[in-house]
Amino acid sequence: MTSRKHPTRQPAKRWTASIVLVVVAAGVAVAALSVDHWWPLDKPRANPPALYDVRIGQTLWQVELALTEPQQRLGLGRRDALPDGRGMLFVYGAPHVMGFWMKDCRIPLDIAFLDADLRVVRMHTMPNEPLDTPDGRLTTYSSGVPAQFALEVPAGALRQAGVRVGDLVTFDPNIPIPGKGP
Repeated sequence: MTSRKHPTRQPAKRWTASIVLVVVAAGVAVAALSVDHWWPLDKPRANPPALYDVRIGQTLWQVELALTEPQQRLGLGRRDALPDGRGMLFVYGAPHVMGFWMKDCRIPLDIAFLDADLRVVRMHTMPNEPLDTPDGRLTTYSSGVPAQFALEVPAGALRQAGVRVGDLVTFDPNIPIPGKGP
């Protein structure tokens, strides 16, 4: 007597294989989408982040945008380098007193806080801190007054450019400004 496979088992195997394929594809998609949040600026990649021009006086920086809460939380953390002329612009929905810290940041940075009128309201140089520093021991760098934007650039760049509190900042017209459109 020959054995015959049960006819309902083949579709069940295909169905299980399909589920596994979908789960694997979803994992690959999530990994691909999240790469912009941790990839170092000094490493080339297939889809580099969009860069936008930010100018203070005669100095131009090309910046990545941090528009979402996850992007803002990570910022330039986990990066090994930040090339001259590059940085990150944090864009918030409304002005508020804000504080930044150097959690998981391997490189020293300058930060300029900007108000809704795009004027520099406060600046700090933020040295990197040991990566194992507990959150409660990290230095917080405050805007002191309501700010809507924060510009991070390599440490020393703001001083070298002669940036001062009160300076007007010019954004690339494609940078979205909440309440004013792109």
